[in-house]
Amino acid sequence: MTASTTSDFLATANARFRSPTTIARSFIPPEQFRRLAKPSHTVMVGPRGSGKTTLLKMLTPEALAEAAHSKRFRLESGLQFTGIFIPSDIAWSKQLQTYSKWNLPAELSSEIFEASFTTSVLRSFAAALHDRFTRPVPATWLGIQRVTLDPGAESQLAQALADLWSLNLRIPSLLGLKAATAERIVDLGRMAAQLHRTAATDVVDERLLLGPLVPQLTLALDTLEALVPQVAGEKWGLLFDELELAPPETRKSLIASMRSVDERLIFKLAIAPYASDLSELVSAVAAMPGHDHEEIWLSYGHKAQAMEFSYELMRALVRDRYGQAVSLESLLGSAVFPLDDEGLESADGVSGTQEEFVRDLHTSDKTFRAYVARVAGGIEELLSSTGQKRSQNLRKVLPLVIVRVAFRTPDNSDAARGSRRTRTRKNPYIYSGMTALSTLLEGNPRWIIGVLSTLFAEMPSRVSSSEQNAEIARTRNAFRAMLSTIPVPNSVDTRRGLLSLINSVGETFRESVIIEPFNPDPVGSFIVDNNASAALIEALGSAVNAGAIVYVPDSAGAGLLSSMKGKRFRLSYLLATQYQLPLRLERSTSLRTILTQSNKQTPLELFTDE
Repeated sequence: MTASTTSDFLATANARFRSPTTIARSFIPPEQFRRLAKPSHTVMVGPRGSGKTTLLKMLTPEALAEAAHSKRFRLESGLQFTGIFIPSDIAWSKQLQTYSKWNLPAELSSEIFEASFTTSVLRSFAAALHDRFTRPVPATWLGIQRVTLDPGAESQLAQALADLWSLNLRIPSLLGLKAATAERIVDLGRMAAQLHRTAATDVVDERLLLGPLVPQLTLALDTLEALVPQVAGEKWGLLFDELELAPPETRKSLIASMRSVDERLIFKLAIAPYASDLSELVSAVAAMPGHDHEEIWLSYGHKAQAMEFSYELMRALVRDRYGQAVSLESLLGSAVFPLDDEGLESADGVSGTQEEFVRDLHTSDKTFRAYVARVAGGIEELLSSTGQKRSQNLRKVLPLVIVRVAFRTPDNSDAARGSRRTRTRKNPYIYSGMTALSTLLEGNPRWIIGVLSTLFAEMPSRVSSSEQNAEIARTRNAFRAMLSTIPVPNSVDTRRGLLSLINSVGETFRESVIIEPFNPDPVGSFIVDNNASAALIEALGSAVNAGAIVYVPDSAGAGLLSSMKGKRFRLSYLLATQYQLPLRLERSTSLRTILTQSNKQTPLELFTDE
């Protein structure tokens, strides 16, 4: 698979283009899904590919019906609401931009857009109604009363809702109602265009201008319950996806809607980690007295949080393809990197291969020899040490030892006598193996599915290190190509877009880990300075949204990312392989220090004096 086809596969793996039924057939629930399934307001934050769309679609009757049939997992108790999946449309923002260019009256422009947005949600509501009454979902999966409508009752309900929304119902059914809402959206666009051409307000049809969303849904639910009393009091989950694509006004409106007194409505909002108004969103959610809500983060600053889900999804892919007879480890083998390089375990064993790395670096790197002499007296003493000394002086530095042996030019080589201190390896085998792959794919479903589907395309057999690393390189290069298309401030080299900023960070980390004298605690993460410019914050926000950099919260229970300033970040482990870094969290320094070192001058335009 070439880099371009790898990129194409990652695009087609996007849940946005897959039906809930298809998603449910291979769904493995992460811990966050259990929390998302609760009947409470939720704000879910995660970068591209982290599974936000998948999780929301799994809350719909269509997905639950398939999940109940396939029995891939179980819900502890049935879902207590009917999910209404609402995809955000980038056309919403373009629509407002168009109205502005057309110089439509501001108030009227706002009313037309609000009507279009409300109608889009009602269209999703009509589809959910159809699923609610036609999907045979067991009560153990959808814990509400099962109700079916005969054609006459369905026609009556569809007509009543069409009358409520002033729709032209051509087909007397719930799917016909969905079609009528789509027609209304077209009519609104046509009316706006006519208003632009004629500048005559008499072309405005007041019947098309539906008001705010919540009142319309409240009226619709009242009508539904009057005609179908069996569903009285049921809850309905509004599953808004990719809200970063929606205009800021829409996001603010949805937050205001979460304060609705209608307890039948549950809002679940999915958004990328950074948006210019996210701090307002977080503050608004936190300031909702009496409203229970969940805050869910789909990114993992510490790798232990991601590895369990990575393993589970990877093993499921193996089971689906090969059955129970083939294990994940038998296909991928063991990794060179130790598992406990972030203190995950207390075991102090060192494998024979890892010991060879230590001896190799002791021979080839005089600065490591100095470290060994300082902490242990000699190489044999270091390798035979026990307890706390062994954990602190040997196991803690093993990941650093491994990458320096793999990528640093030995002191006695001809290259080292010149200016070259690193060597490039096309397929560095140190990044292969089950635990290494689960680490660098770090719980990102799109990456995991894309990489493993390619590696396991053939009949079951051991996948070589070179094959694993070649596929990781192809995936990483496709990711880097995408990053190069995202713009950054003019004060940074803009020829390669956001990738130029990532390179500045990655190259600085490589110098600290590989080139400089051996340091058991090198720089490998950064903290955003409080005087970072607005343009730099926007660039960093784009990097977080894309998954290029990862937020490292101060504690496991940290809430949503409401500000970039003062926060700690690391490179994604997939990108870390480009810069020959160990797959672990390293010491932090300020971003300004990194960019100054990388650019050999203080980038004043990226920071402001305070």
